Amino acid sequence: MTDFLNTAPQLSTEEKRTLLAKLLQDKAQQERSSFPLSYGQRALWFLHQSYPASPAYNLSMPVGIKSLVDVLALKQTFQTLVNRHPSLRTTFTTQADGSPRQVVSDTASVHFNQIDATTWNRDYLEQTVATSHEQPFSLEQGPLFRVSLYTHTQQDHILLITTHHIVFDAWSSRL
Repeated sequence: MTDFLNTAPQLSTEEKRTLLAKLLQDKAQQERSSFPLSYGQRALWFLHQSYPASPAYNLSMPVGIKSLVDVLALKQTFQTLVNRHPSLRTTFTTQADGSPRQVVSDTASVHFNQIDATTWNRDYLEQTVATSHEQPFSLEQGPLFRVSLYTHTQQDHILLITTHHIVFDAWSSRL
């Protein structure tokens, strides 16, 4: 803002109008992408503030896949989900007054990891998948949606989909 105040007197009337229009447009865009939290989200946000490293509100769905996988197509499928569903592009911030807001980004890349587990025994693979579920989320930084594909053999994979409960619920997982 200080830069604006220093350069504003040097701008022509037309340049000031253009700059003001841009600032108003940016503010309107920011307001459209920032929302108050629902009652349930506020409760989860509060709990996360108290215990940010806790995996208690991580929702995971491991899926065994017993066939060849087109990894690029799978990643593109999850990217399409992220593009389509604003909740998967949402992070949470704290305003100056201490109140939380959810911020929906216009775009976000899917957090997709492909893990080569071809040298792992089955017990180690399952233990690693379980441990991956426990990795905490940063509500401020995001993403709050992770996809991991563990490839044990060409026809044996575990797909782990993990989200934070603040943006996803168990009812939605059935879809």
